Amino acid sequence: MNKLQKIKLSAQLREIKKSTLQCEAFLKVYAENLPEDQAAVVGEDFQRVIQHQKNMNQLFGVLEQQLQK
Repeated sequence: MNKLQKIKLSAQLREIKKSTLQCEAFLKVYAENLPEDQAAVVGEDFQRVIQHQKNMNQLFGVLEQQLQK
């Protein structure tokens, strides 16, 4: 992979990471404001999705670090 490709891919990863962080923040706020009856039903699902978003964010960080080598 040449340097230009690495720069482009790194920029794309930063955008994806930014989007992932925004999605995580949205889900947290949304989950906190659910009515109690819905919170009990979807709470665990939301926590799994939020954890998945955190994991993806970490993955994008690692990939970005690898591109800088």
